[in-house]
Amino acid sequence: MTPERKAASHLEETVTLTGTSTAERTLSLMDELQMIAWHHADTMGLGFDDLKHQTSLWVMTRLYIRHHQPCAAEQPFTLRTWPVAFDKRQAYREFQLSEGDEARSNAISSWAILDADSREMMDIAPILEPAMPDEILPGKLQFTSRAIARLKQPQAEIPIR
Repeated sequence: MTPERKAASHLEETVTLTGTSTAERTLSLMDELQMIAWHHADTMGLGFDDLKHQTSLWVMTRLYIRHHQPCAAEQPFTLRTWPVAFDKRQAYREFQLSEGDEARSNAISSWAILDADSREMMDIAPILEPAMPDEILPGKLQFTSRAIARLKQPQAEIPIR
């Protein structure tokens, strides 16, 4: 699979978070992060429809969000995303939610491409290299390790039904 176009180094959209509590607005932000990542992947020639033809699909494997300031509901924010790196099986993408010039939240996610039939992770380097923007913006966040640390005490609880 060779993408036909190079993407812009980042994508920016205006979003509105919903919910009456911080937990509900965080869930709303998680939805928006996935949507903007999908839109940017489309511009790279790596969107859902592009991968579907190769019987493969994107899956988010990890997400880390750091809130700097609480976000109000029903207020427009600027959400920006950009790819920061990839290795053999994972691609890393960062996000920034801001109001004007003030960052409200930053996030980093890792993604894998699965073979839809076998459900095995694919080697993504040959897929991503031709599609990556010429300019890669520097990352601000990092996962502390490849392993996901077990929480001793929940930092936040969000019931999902």
